[in-house]
Amino acid sequence: MGFFAFLRVGEMTTACGREGSNHAIKIENVEGGQEVSVWIVGSSLIRNAFVHAARSRTGGVNLGLHRIGVKIWWQGYGGMGLKDLESTIKRLMKYEKAPKYLVLHIAGNDLGKTKLGF
Repeated sequence: MGFFAFLRVGEMTTACGREGSNHAIKIENVEGGQEVSVWIVGSSLIRNAFVHAARSRTGGVNLGLHRIGVKIWWQGYGGMGLKDLESTIKRLMKYEKAPKYLVLHIAGNDLGKTKLGF
């Protein structure tokens, strides 16, 4: 069974703007002093986003969310496909405990390689 998810950030931020917020994603109910772990895992796009955040974002690789106790762990691997997801997550679990949130950008490298069965 395959899982494909596409996130349209432009639509998401527009929808949030109508609700009176300028934040794409709201993180609520974060108790003071409690660290919230977020893993961002995927292809080279994630790796490149990490490098961009490290070089040019005011909030650095934690995107400014460290102020509310959020720690982001970026894991981008060139050429990563859906077939690599399970082994990658298992490998990461050897180094860190399971995150509260997992953001995936995966299967872009699988487009055009997967038979649809029509």
